[in-house]
Amino acid sequence: AFITKQYMFDADKLFHCFMYTLFKVLEEYEVPPDCLLSREHLKLVKTCVPCENCVDLNTIPPRFVRCVCENSKNSGTLASSKIGAVLHMVWTGLIPKQGKLEDFKMDVDFVCSMVPLVDKPSGISMARENYLRRCKPVGRNIS
Repeated sequence: AFITKQYMFDADKLFHCFMYTLFKVLEEYEVPPDCLLSREHLKLVKTCVPCENCVDLNTIPPRFVRCVCENSKNSGTLASSKIGAVLHMVWTGLIPKQGKLEDFKMDVDFVCSMVPLVDKPSGISMARENYLRRCKPVGRNIS
């Protein structure tokens, strides 16, 4: 299904099939009835129309990025990334902080299947992996 007529692997077709399947699964997803915390605080809005600020037009094809607009700031959004998709989830009014209830935000990355390579990696990435395992750096919030 992913081999071209020239017997080449079609990575683009694999990626688009992955993204389509992910969107289809998420479109039909419902929070389970026994997950009371998420049923009350997690808002899964499936009808959000992205605005021009939520689309990176510098990529081909244009990529949806984290939506920070008023109409979606309290609901989850799905954005594409270079290697798959990111589901930005928001549980509203969940964390008590200084007398107020703040939102809890979590990103879930969906990575398209990797294709094995004939060439072995150079090992340079092993130093990065060791650093991440040893130091466990915390990402920064760019809000």
